[in-house]
Amino acid sequence: AVLVITLLVGIVAGRVLPFFTAKGLGLAAQVRTPKIDKAVMYLSIVAITLFFINKLFLNTINPALVVATVAALHLLRAGCW
Repeated sequence: AVLVITLLVGIVAGRVLPFFTAKGLGLAAQVRTPKIDKAVMYLSIVAITLFFINKLFLNTINPALVVATVAALHLLRAGCW
């Protein structure tokens, strides 16, 4: 449940925070990163799926690399705002 809520927070924050950042800085338009947003969403779903596969079936699949990639994309997206 925590992973799914984290995914939802990432999606909602990716839509709300750029708006408030642009308004707070007095910018004419907010910065949009549609490719990064899509990559974050899809890789987050892949990471959650790999995590559940690892826990349910006791496989040696480690989602750490995918999770680290998602974290790096979140930092890149936040830097663009």
